[in-house]
Amino acid sequence: MNNFESLCKNYQFTIQFLIAVGTCAAVIVALWLSRKQKPKLRVFVDKQPFVPPEAQQTGVVDWSRCKEVIGVTIRNVGEVIVYISYFSFYWRLPFPFSKKMAMQNPLPDFRQEGSLRLDPGMAKSLMFTSELVDFYNKVVLGLCEKNKVPFFMRRLVRRFLTLCVVTDLGTRIKAKTGEKLKELFLKEAAK
Repeated sequence: MNNFESLCKNYQFTIQFLIAVGTCAAVIVALWLSRKQKPKLRVFVDKQPFVPPEAQQTGVVDWSRCKEVIGVTIRNVGEVIVYISYFSFYWRLPFPFSKKMAMQNPLPDFRQEGSLRLDPGMAKSLMFTSELVDFYNKVVLGLCEKNKVPFFMRRLVRRFLTLCVVTDLGTRIKAKTGEKLKELFLKEAAK
């Protein structure tokens, strides 16, 4: 025991230094691992037909009576659980005109349950609006006006309007926009 005590006395500062370096290394590795596991989501937004509940019960769908809505599908393809709050969806224009954004909340109000929880491999579909004319006038054209997009550039800029989703950890994910919705963006006047 004398040899061990003499080693500790002679090298006490060296041992404390090695313990401090080990603690710092452990903290660095823990931070690196926490940053490595970012949420991975695939978000797709498009214009889709909405099948009314009575047609779902009977099993007979009259597609001519189905209203078109803007819907979003969110799929968790990562390895961590992702939480999305109710106020995490917004539309934005590309870079030089991205100062002002338009927040849009999904129609199934999930504020009572807290945040939307997506386990790994799970997907959720949400509906934004069935009023396409209002959406076109207030969001598509409204964002161009609010961000002061020159009139001659509006058609070009509207093509790149994107939906962004922010997770509760602050990760921003851009949605892939479907072709039917892009056609709505490029119309000169909504019908």
